Amino acid sequence: METGNRKNSLQAVGRSRLTRRDVLRRLGVALAGLAVPEIVSAWPGSTNAKAAPATRGLTFTPPVISAGSHSLKILMWTHFVPAFDAYFENWAKEWGQQHHVTVTIDHVPTMTVSAEADKEAARGTGHDLIQFQVGPDPHVFASISRRRH
Repeated sequence: METGNRKNSLQAVGRSRLTRRDVLRRLGVALAGLAVPEIVSAWPGSTNAKAAPATRGLTFTPPVISAGSHSLKILMWTHFVPAFDAYFENWAKEWGQQHHVTVTIDHVPTMTVSAEADKEAARGTGHDLIQFQVGPDPHVFASISRRRH
């Protein structure tokens, strides 16, 4: 048997070659097997249900919201389909009525949303929610234009 040729030596011993896919599959099965007891014990109604462990470090405590009226200010880019702006304003108004919240929506041109958000951040006041327009990255356009020329 040749010691320098690993493939032949493994076949000579009677083992099959272990691929990366096989290793990942076996690792996944092993990890899933380790997780099953935790999942079962946390299932509602389980006799082994444990209380959630106390967290260390930062925790989030939601603010107490008093009864009464509240407001929500939204800054949005002006949609290229004007009917959508009308639809969203009506939807927000109905949602606000159901939840006792006065919703105010301000529409600005798409390219000015970031500038408006910067101004509000500098002032420390402004809208509660801001819709940013996220589009394709410039490198996508560059790669497309290179292919066309």
